Amino acid sequence: MELRETKKLVEQLLREVPALRADDDLLFLEVLKKFSPHWNNSRINTNIENVSIGEFFAERKKRKLPSFESVRRSRAKIMEEHPELKPCEKVQKGREEQREKYFNMATN
Repeated sequence: MELRETKKLVEQLLREVPALRADDDLLFLEVLKKFSPHWNNSRINTNIENVSIGEFFAERKKRKLPSFESVRRSRAKIMEEHPELKPCEKVQKGREEQREKYFNMATN
């Protein structure tokens, strides 16, 4: 999936399901559900929610599914461009604290 497609899908989901604004894991799962509702081949023929983590990583690149980081970065960029799609203050504050922790760890 190209980055533009990922960003477009992420924005659509953030608008349709406000709860996804606060949880990148749930957002990623919904992106996968929308992009690949069924894993149809001889080895895997099931809904994405029933795929093991090993199967997922083995198949992700072949199926051109977006990475978690692409979804997360798309979400951040969309929220920067569209403040109305940001989550509640508590979640925003938590994300900012995490950014500061990572920055301090990386610079010390």
